[in-house]
Amino acid sequence: MLPDTFHPDAPGRVVRTPRNYWAFVPDPLPPALDLGSLAPLVEEASHAVGNLKGAGGQLPNPLMLMRPFLRREAVLSSRIEGTLTSFSDLLFFEAAPEAPAQSADVGEVANYVTAVERGLKMLDTLPLSLRLCKELHGTLMPRSSTWTSA
Repeated sequence: MLPDTFHPDAPGRVVRTPRNYWAFVPDPLPPALDLGSLAPLVEEASHAVGNLKGAGGQLPNPLMLMRPFLRREAVLSSRIEGTLTSFSDLLFFEAAPEAPAQSADVGEVANYVTAVERGLKMLDTLPLSLRLCKELHGTLMPRSSTWTSA
């Protein structure tokens, strides 16, 4: 470890150990939260979710609103793993899966969408369980499913 490689704003410090090694010592975690100050925010969020639920109940097909957000979330969260595609690439792929993909990663993002949609349907009949996770993992990563029986 080279102490000079750590940024001055790093969340901790580099120290010399008794055996003459360098070690990174993270800053202490923040103090305990004042849960009382969070109560108004939790109440506000709960009220907003209730309003959303009420509005969604009035729609003939609430999934029409959810679908674009699911796809956007799939595109954005896939970037964490280095999977890069765009929202429009995903929509084009879903509209014409036999056409050449604009992005090499678009199929993986499409699998993510399929897995979430499948999981939501499966939760109607299955509890959140290892079986459900295994089946969804198989949808997400069909060629490299590494789940083993437990």
